Amino acid sequence: ETFMEKNVYRDGMKDDINRFLASCYTRCGNGKSAVEIYDGLIEKDAEDPMLYMDRATAKAQMGMIDEAKADFDKAINLDRGNYERILEIAQILDSVGEKEIGIAYLAEVPGMTSAEIDQVLQGRILYFMEEYQGAVDLLSNYRGADEEAVLILCRSYIALDNTKAATEVIEQYGDIAQSSPTLLGLLGSIRMKQEKYDEAAEAFEQGLRAAQAGTDEMRTLMYNRAVAYEYMGDFEKAKELFTSYLEQYSGDEDARHELEFLRTR
Repeated sequence: ETFMEKNVYRDGMKDDINRFLASCYTRCGNGKSAVEIYDGLIEKDAEDPMLYMDRATAKAQMGMIDEAKADFDKAINLDRGNYERILEIAQILDSVGEKEIGIAYLAEVPGMTSAEIDQVLQGRILYFMEEYQGAVDLLSNYRGADEEAVLILCRSYIALDNTKAATEVIEQYGDIAQSSPTLLGLLGSIRMKQEKYDEAAEAFEQGLRAAQAGTDEMRTLMYNRAVAYEYMGDFEKAKELFTSYLEQYSGDEDARHELEFLRTR
């Protein structure tokens, strides 16, 4: 291993650490520090679209929308035809209250009948744009075994207030649903709306068996499972589940209030 090779290795590892650190700053709301790190990384590699995406995200969270758009534009120009990235930009802008600007970006995406764009991605874009019937029309004829397609189709039906059709889709793709904590959580939410609390609890239980420990999905499923038992009238079980939940997520005030309420039952 030559001296130059050692330096390349060390510099590469340092850049990876800086990327991770900048990402942590962004997630913690310290966009200024994140941007400073990305500035340095971009000086070294001005052709990496993800660096511009990440810096734009930090800027958008700081309310620097025009500056973020300049970085988003750079990322798009460095990777023309990456429509997945354009949807991601729209979702980031939506997360900071700028959905209309995000929709304007999606105007760059070819029409929904274009062969240039994957059918599932078309459905995701239609759902984002709240064109729920369009997403249903597109994906109800989709023949692939794709969890994302099933999820978008179900959410579109729910947005159209057609929980019956959403349930039928989940049942139709049973094998996919049984291994998807997201779909099982969705089914549980549907059952809650239908006041079928025992079936909701069962769906949430199945979702937890499929979920990975420590994920946001697992946290949501744990919380919703406890709520389902509460609505079933099984207050002892609900207290037990909320107590267990709070052992892992002690800062959740909603769960704490639920537990205090249950102690009076």
